[in-house]
Amino acid sequence: MDVDLTRLFKPESIAILGASPVKVPGRFNHTEWLHSSGFSGSIYPVNPGYKEVKGLVCYPALKDIPGEIDIVIMTLPAEKNIEVLRELPPRKVKFAIVITSGYSEIGEIQLEQDLLEVARLRGIRIVGPNCMSIYSRKGKLLQLPDQTFGSDPGEIAGVGQSGGNSVNLVRSSNNSGVTVNCSVSIGNQCDLSIEDFLEWYDQDDDIKVITGYIEGLKFGPKFLDIVKRISPRKPIILWKGGTTPQGSQAAASHTGSLAVTNKLWEGLTRQTGIIPADNIHDTINSSRALLWETLPQGPGVCLMSPGGGCSVSMTDASINEGLEVPVLSQPIRSELSSLIAKVNTIIDNPIDFGASSYLPQTIKDTIIAVSKDPNIHSFIFYHFIYPYPGVGPREISSEIIKALKDARQSINKPIYVAFYSLFGDIPIVDEARREVIQTLNNLRIPYTVDLESCVKTVSRMWGYSRFLKNKKADLQS
Repeated sequence: MDVDLTRLFKPESIAILGASPVKVPGRFNHTEWLHSSGFSGSIYPVNPGYKEVKGLVCYPALKDIPGEIDIVIMTLPAEKNIEVLRELPPRKVKFAIVITSGYSEIGEIQLEQDLLEVARLRGIRIVGPNCMSIYSRKGKLLQLPDQTFGSDPGEIAGVGQSGGNSVNLVRSSNNSGVTVNCSVSIGNQCDLSIEDFLEWYDQDDDIKVITGYIEGLKFGPKFLDIVKRISPRKPIILWKGGTTPQGSQAAASHTGSLAVTNKLWEGLTRQTGIIPADNIHDTINSSRALLWETLPQGPGVCLMSPGGGCSVSMTDASINEGLEVPVLSQPIRSELSSLIAKVNTIIDNPIDFGASSYLPQTIKDTIIAVSKDPNIHSFIFYHFIYPYPGVGPREISSEIIKALKDARQSINKPIYVAFYSLFGDIPIVDEARREVIQTLNNLRIPYTVDLESCVKTVSRMWGYSRFLKNKKADLQS
């Protein structure tokens, strides 16, 4: 690791260029956000037009602040940022977070190079430019004021070339059951790059899963070397933007990134153990699965649902994602025939409980029985949240989740839940859906809010498990 990022994620002093006491819609007010976030270090507003901001002394220039500064947040026009840094003595500032756009992403490559050269001469490391700052639980740093901190350190970390996706990782974690340790928007990554943050996250024992959004690779060989070293011991989930010709053009305009084709990216993920994601929901779904369950030890999945049509959809989705839906062994089917009613049900794989056998105890006993089949490596349980005859959606959902919890404690194969709820203004269903999510979060049972996402998550968990198996075999050979 070439750079120490301690003071970036847990600074003791921060200066904000262009700080103002005037609230303007759309303008980032970092002084106010830091003031209200619980940040315990020194805050230095900088603006020659004011003497005071939020009760803090406002300095006319960055160079006028006494002592050294850990971070300066820069939102001035692109050329002005360079002028400000040029006035500084060496080692005055450790890190500059350059939020300003208008550099290489619009073709101003030399301007970005000038920014980097001036910073390097003064010992300053740059995040950005064209970024949205840093979220850090340890440092009490916010990217936007609606972000919050919990009491735990957070289990996942994010790094991304998109400010919005970096911010949304933290937002999406709310009520998802997973917690974000830190998330950094790197923008054009003219200095500090995704590789630097991957290495830093690898060293932090609080971080269990690394996530990211990237549009292009500036240092391909270095990136490959780093992820190959990290992924066998700490999973990396990466969402790749710009995999189509049109997306590549958008990425070039967004962050000045060079394209990585979809085919090349698929090869990289298989080679390095990266767990791919297609969106922020994939990232959260895979994070839950990695944090809350053991990995499947094979591709065989047992599919369980309360309806025949769903069983067909589940099978098609599973096969299309590279999973296998094995026929259950005859001894297992014989055991199931004594558990599940014979009418309107299926006791093969997929298993259709029908309405008559969609009962908590039956579900639990079925999972335990099927787990003995060596060709089954994981379970996908598809639950419908809507009123059943004589019982409300909250009651049946609560009992079924309890059965899944009990079954999980009796087997050593992962269980994943996909659920479907009726949409529209149905208060009892909406209330049940919220309660189901909260219960699954509390029990740390991985879930998705649709079937296709669940199948995709299980497929990716098997892909990562297979990578680890192959890695182990290579080391032993």
